Amino acid sequence: MRIVFLWTLLAIGVGVFVAMLLATWHHEAGAPRPHRPRATAELLWSLVPWLLIALCVGPAVNRVLASG
Repeated sequence: MRIVFLWTLLAIGVGVFVAMLLATWHHEAGAPRPHRPRATAELLWSLVPWLLIALCVGPAVNRVLASG
């Protein structure tokens, strides 16, 4: 049961972050200006929450999976 709950939370989290990345990309793609280095920096900064979540959730998921 715990594994199903973890997979559900993972699917929701991935959906939210993919929507965020697509919104950032779509916002930058709609601009009539030429490609700017700032756009790349914004996309890279959009990846920071992925890293934070992975670093925070990793030990908890490991403990849940190890406990059975």
